[in-house]
Amino acid sequence: MINENIKTMYMGYFDAFNAVKVKDPELQRKIDDWKSRMEAFAATISNIADFFPKYMESGLSEEHTLLVSQLYMQYSNTNNHATADTPASGSTPVISVREFLEQYRVPYNEICKAGYRKRTEKAYENIFAVADRTDNMLEAQIILDEERLLWKIVSEDYKEVYEPILEATDPLWNAVYKPSELFYETYRVCESEEEMHYHGQRLSRQFNIIKQRDVVPMQFALSIAHTTLKAVLYRNLFWQKYSNDEQVARANAAGALFCRDKCRNILKILKESFGLTFNDIIADKHVKLWLLPAISFLPLGRYKKALPPEQFDFLSEVINEQIIPDISDEEFLLHETRSTAYVLYKTPDYPEAESYDAKIRAIANEKTKHLTYFKYADELDKKNQTK
Repeated sequence: MINENIKTMYMGYFDAFNAVKVKDPELQRKIDDWKSRMEAFAATISNIADFFPKYMESGLSEEHTLLVSQLYMQYSNTNNHATADTPASGSTPVISVREFLEQYRVPYNEICKAGYRKRTEKAYENIFAVADRTDNMLEAQIILDEERLLWKIVSEDYKEVYEPILEATDPLWNAVYKPSELFYETYRVCESEEEMHYHGQRLSRQFNIIKQRDVVPMQFALSIAHTTLKAVLYRNLFWQKYSNDEQVARANAAGALFCRDKCRNILKILKESFGLTFNDIIADKHVKLWLLPAISFLPLGRYKKALPPEQFDFLSEVINEQIIPDISDEEFLLHETRSTAYVLYKTPDYPEAESYDAKIRAIANEKTKHLTYFKYADELDKKNQTK
């Protein structure tokens, strides 16, 4: 299912086609095919911050520009070939500059509904104003090209979409936040689609570095936290069942030892492949958060539910004293842990946790309601509910 916020973004591109009648069946086929592929592409995007960069990389942007040009060239007075709609005199129907620019009226109206995208509104208005400067279609095309007026629709829209996202994103989400920040800082000074495409390719190496530096350690942190906790929980169940159910006790002992071995293997791979230890991870503020682990109350991770910081003490003790040392299985099963282990339970199992979640979510909503991203998201939700 396509995210409604993403749908709103790509439907603006559809409007350029919907504003004018298509005369050529082959061109209509190409437009329909582009729309289908655009919808399929949008369905693959779950994070609105990824939409524009991936749209630019997909080649759909270049196709859109070409198809819109072909659509409006149907009416160009430079074409001397007769069509079904050509008057008997043989003259080609002429579209005025103002009529040509009206293709942007529908997306402009949609932008105006947002209420806060003033720079994008101004970019559209600068295009409409070309009709006040010339009645000559060729001259209008030259103005649009030389002053990059069509490009400025994209660039200003990009800035006004991404600035609220960056403002609302938790900067500790470095793996998500940093690529978006790099895109924004680089693309906001671009003067053309070609330049943006170039920078997108140039940034791909930096994104791979970010992935290796932030995403992979984050995944390791989640695995380490999960398997360490499971090892201790299995060990506790082993002792609970030891005296009255030998079969269940043995199964839990096996589970505890399996999780210990798995965690040791994870730590070994982390060290051999990335030169990192558990202590390196717990010292990195961007990564250690995932040892808790955190669950977001809001999109973009600004407010989260997580285990208390005392969980770091538990993990450090178990990993450094029980998992890394080369002790026997019996020693591990007999080991007692001084620190307290914390677990996030599913809220349906604990009504008081559900009540707590609702309370914190309300606080999070209150503290973020001034942010443009959440204002706009709230407006879209209301709009969708009235459909």
